Amino acid sequence: MTRKKPGLKSRLLRLRSEIANAAAEVHYEWDQDEHGVCEWRGTGGICDDVADAIGGVLARHGIDSTNGGQEGDAHAYLIAYDDAEAFEVDIAPEVYETGAGYSWRKRKDAKFRADVVAIVSVPRVGLYIEGEDEDIRDNPTDLVPWFPSASG
Repeated sequence: MTRKKPGLKSRLLRLRSEIANAAAEVHYEWDQDEHGVCEWRGTGGICDDVADAIGGVLARHGIDSTNGGQEGDAHAYLIAYDDAEAFEVDIAPEVYETGAGYSWRKRKDAKFRADVVAIVSVPRVGLYIEGEDEDIRDNPTDLVPWFPSASG
């Protein structure tokens, strides 16, 4: 009897605690002075670093991901995908920071638990996934933005 591989959502749900711990580590290392300025981030937040940490967890478990935000967005997140489905994987910035735009302050009371990791189904059609056919991106029902690589 062949055991069926768990679906992507099940795999992601099992990783929520690990994802939360990776984000907590990023938050712990974020130092700001009394004016909310970080030596290497300025007044910006850590969502890019949280998304990178989430991506690291996904990669260690063999799950592909792509950026979910757009250039100029005030928040970065990831989309995990496989051949059949895709899910936004994110921790809302309100969990770990306060502010808006490009001016954020560390929440000292941030709690990183599995239940703060959002896993939301998104259409796979329209994702820019390097190496896939152009017609995936050209579908008129695109709901998720795609972004060409800098090289073309």
